[in-house]
Amino acid sequence: MTWPTRKTLNARDIRALRLGALILVPVLFYKVVLGPAIRTAWHDRQALVREREALVKDRALVARIHEIADQDTRTTAWLSSESRRLFPGPDEIAATGDLQDYVQWTAEDAGLQLQHTETQPALVVSGSLRAVRLTIRGQGSARTVLSFLATLEHGERLVRIGRFLANHNAGGQPSAGSASESAPNPSAAPVSFTADVYGYALLPPPRGIRVLSRDMGGAYVPLSGRSAADAFDVAEAVTHDPFSLNRGAVEQHVAEAPPAPPPFPIHLVGTVVNDSGDTFAMCEVSGAPPTVVRPGERVAGYTVRTVQRGSIVLVDATGHTTELTLPTPGA
Repeated sequence: MTWPTRKTLNARDIRALRLGALILVPVLFYKVVLGPAIRTAWHDRQALVREREALVKDRALVARIHEIADQDTRTTAWLSSESRRLFPGPDEIAATGDLQDYVQWTAEDAGLQLQHTETQPALVVSGSLRAVRLTIRGQGSARTVLSFLATLEHGERLVRIGRFLANHNAGGQPSAGSASESAPNPSAAPVSFTADVYGYALLPPPRGIRVLSRDMGGAYVPLSGRSAADAFDVAEAVTHDPFSLNRGAVEQHVAEAPPAPPPFPIHLVGTVVNDSGDTFAMCEVSGAPPTVVRPGERVAGYTVRTVQRGSIVLVDATGHTTELTLPTPGA
């Protein structure tokens, strides 16, 4: 086979080849050379525009460096002052107790009577910031209640009022002569109210807490957590399927009883909580005569953190907390 030579092409074929070359060469040049160059130049231009915008912002920041430093100083000072308004409790229980004491003192200073305070679970605001909560019920004049609320929200501690419900005449029921007689001083009329009080505390990361309760035998045992004997192996259970066609005789194993936990050295006898501030607990240590302990005092290597009605919270040297509770009557 021989390739055709130019001598075999007529003038028309030659013109067609030349025309095709004139069309194909610019297309190839654009695809291979000019197109990539244009795209590269466009991307470089966009990058240059972004760099110019960043340079303008950087120059503006440099020009405002003294203003930004002043703002940073003012912000740091404000955050420092606000952090001092947080409740300093090392955990949620202590912070809630501090909030309860602060609300009680504020009510007494305002001349307000608090009939009931109830603690609520703390809420996670952000990171280690917690919102400890109380639900309070009280009674007083409208002026006294407003003064009490204003003192709470603008006092030395960071406190906010959530839900607030108020009723006249200590319960919302009108008196016998209220329909025909108008009160001479509306601000002095008795008001009963219910409010949710939020206090804020910056707490460290939570640590393990053992909650102990006295059982029928008189020893203190953990209420939460499961021992290694409670572990359940799913793969082992599937392997020994009782409904399997290949099942055989069941092997019997006598499980050893887990070792009994050591008795807790401190035995709670009773607690005394009153409005005068003289709060204490009666404890027995290893069979010794009962002794009186107050918050902050040490007993048997533990520090008394809080004393509440029917329970106390102790802290050991490692920071772990233990709550002792009195047995429920009739249990």
